[in-house]
Amino acid sequence: MQFDALSADDRAVASMLGVTLLLGTAVVGAAVVGAFVLDVGSTSASSSVSGETQASQAPQVQWELQNGSDGVTLQHVAGDTVQPGQVRVVGDLESDYVGTRLDDSSLFGEESVRAGDEATIDESRLSGDTGTVALIWTSSDGSDAVVLSEYEYDLR
Repeated sequence: MQFDALSADDRAVASMLGVTLLLGTAVVGAAVVGAFVLDVGSTSASSSVSGETQASQAPQVQWELQNGSDGVTLQHVAGDTVQPGQVRVVGDLESDYVGTRLDDSSLFGEESVRAGDEATIDESRLSGDTGTVALIWTSSDGSDAVVLSEYEYDLR
């Protein structure tokens, strides 16, 4: 059996095989990087692409809590607007006041809470002269809760 000159020279076949493998590796690598960059396959409940509000994400907000002449003053200093129905007051409070939401008429009421807004937890609602007050945000579906701020008060 005799080979002709074309079949004896297989260098072109090896080059083509190498280029094909290199191209395939590049495509797979690009797909993996693209999946991470675009966050494809994420199981997050909220989507920024769809334009929906991210109600399941805690607001980024700075609170200033301080002793006042008639109780503990809560002030929204900076950050996101807060829906008062999603934030509760907990800590060393009278038992009927623990868990009161910020939309209570004795606090902020129904309106959204924005930077500069303030309210006071009346001294009569505190369980003593010293204690702790915390603001707890809860997602609308109740699946997440985050401590937004915590304060040690001393009214002595």
